[in-house]
Amino acid sequence: MAPYDHDEEKVALLGGSSTSYASVETLNSEITVKPLRYSEIPQAVSNTYTATRAESLSRYLDDGNHTPFGVWHKKLLIALNYTERIHRGRVLTVDHGDSTISFIEPGEPRTGPLLRWIISLLKSGKKSAEMRKREAEIATKLETMIKSALGDRRASMMVLSGLATAPAKQGRGYATALVKTLNDKADALGCAVWLITDDAKWFYEDLGYVLVAEDWAGVDNPKWKGGPVPLRIMVRECKSVDVQMGCGEAYARSSGERMKGSAPLNW
Repeated sequence: MAPYDHDEEKVALLGGSSTSYASVETLNSEITVKPLRYSEIPQAVSNTYTATRAESLSRYLDDGNHTPFGVWHKKLLIALNYTERIHRGRVLTVDHGDSTISFIEPGEPRTGPLLRWIISLLKSGKKSAEMRKREAEIATKLETMIKSALGDRRASMMVLSGLATAPAKQGRGYATALVKTLNDKADALGCAVWLITDDAKWFYEDLGYVLVAEDWAGVDNPKWKGGPVPLRIMVRECKSVDVQMGCGEAYARSSGERMKGSAPLNW
């Protein structure tokens, strides 16, 4: 998918025309999904930070970080990630940053080289020893879970890498609309989707995702008083949109087209 043209707002979603957007029917209303724009980053950062503060994993990490620049550091990382996702056309929104979803297509790196370098500098900055210990614990557990649950097929899967909705806008179906849009894109590409979550297992189950691995952080940490922190990997298998062609063949065809330089499937 080509980077989003933010001036002309031309992105084809779900096979529409070059100026159309995806509209998803929910119980409440029709919700329009659009690519996030650079001008919407401040609102998206604020909402993402606020929405994720109460999550189990965020509370576990924040509890171990008592440096004075913790909040600023976290918001800067969120902003950098949104900036690159917009450049690559890999973040969608409802209501101008009130709800966002980020993703990585099969075979893509999680971040580009410049952002990796910047993030490495930020992550090497001032952190408490306890924070580093908890980050290492989570990274080790997740790496083991991913290898066991996904194996080699991970390279051919899409990653739902982030989902957040402003607390004041939750319950309106925004996140559901975003995930459904991403599911449709994955089906069009012929690939499965995987994600990491802590507290949102039941939300994703309602949208077709299945738990494939589970572990708990903080169990052996005497400094943590908040109870076990869930680490979960979930997968949604491809549902082919072409009755004449299965998901595997659809993915092979779309991958071959991208490798030859042709335009990726519209969505």
